[in-house]
Parts: sequence; C-alpha cells; structure tokens
Amino acid sequence: MKEFYKLVDIMKKLRAPNGCPWDREQTIESLKPYLLEETYETLEAMDLGSEELKGELGDLLLNIIFQAQIKEEEGEFTIDDVAKKVSEKLIRRHPHIFSNVEVKGTKDVIRNWDEIKRKEKEHKGRKSI
Repeated sequence: MKEFYKLVDIMKKLRAPNGCPWDREQTIESLKPYLLEETYETLEAMDLGSEELKGELGDLLLNIIFQAQIKEEEGEFTIDDVAKKVSEKLIRRHPHIFSNVEVKGTKDVIRNWDEIKRKEKEHKGRKSI
C-alpha cells in the first residue's frame, strides 16, 4: 500500500498549482482516449508476459488515480471513495463468502452476481457491453 499512496501523492504534486502544465490541463474528457489506449495495450500485454503486463497495469492504475484526483479537486470523491465503493461491491456480490448464501459451483456464483448487479441502482437502465 505504501507504493500506491506514493503514486497518489505524485499525482497530487503533478496537478498542484506549481505542477506539470500538461497534467494540470487534463480533464475527465481529455483522459478518455488514454484510458482506451491503455486498456488495449493491457489486453495485448496479457499475452506477452509478466513484465509487459505489470507496466500496462500500472498505466491503467495511473489513469484511475488521475481521474480520481480530478474528481477530488472538483469536490466529488477521492481515490479512497473509489476503493471503498469497489470493496463494498465485492462483498455484496459475494454473499457465498461474506454472508450465509450457499452455492454449489460457478454457475450459482454467476447467477447470484448477475441478479445482485441487476438490483443495484447504478446499473438500472444501463446495459453491460
């Protein structure tokens, strides 16, 4: 976790008033093509090996931290809020681990996951690609 928060602090410094002009100019909208590019590069690296994948996962993580920093500056949420939200989701969608729901195998897990996801308000009206 030490290295994670070191990265968060680096991004804060890059976005600070005396930080990097390019980083300071970026918006959620301007980061979209970079997120897409890094996603494709990560997919490619998954077939190449650990070192390539480690680098591309880092680039994806940077994009996420970059976006969270922008949203923190706008007073909307922090990177900790992002981590909390995904932690809550994982716990909620794994009731066979974190609650008393019994499953017989992967098919039950997937069925539960899909049913729980359908009920979540942030997914109402959205279709998964």
